[in-house]
Amino acid sequence: MGIFSDILIDIEDMWSNGKPSDAIAEAINKQYGTAYTDVEVDAAIEQILDDQDQRYNDDMDGDFDSAMASAGFGTDEDYGYYGE
Repeated sequence: MGIFSDILIDIEDMWSNGKPSDAIAEAINKQYGTAYTDVEVDAAIEQILDDQDQRYNDDMDGDFDSAMASAGFGTDEDYGYYGE
């Protein structure tokens, strides 16, 4: 990974542990010798959250049929039952 990826991972880790943006910027600047501001840290956090939202997949909606299909048992329709 590159330095930017490492910085993003560190920002996400510190943010998820409750550190405020200005403290994150200070820690990142000290560790990597950069000049991040709290505004740039906030933008990075927004990007991380947007990426997480885009990765969300609700194909498995938590219902019984989805669970059984995931377990390899198929759905009712696979066995010819259509709710009649």
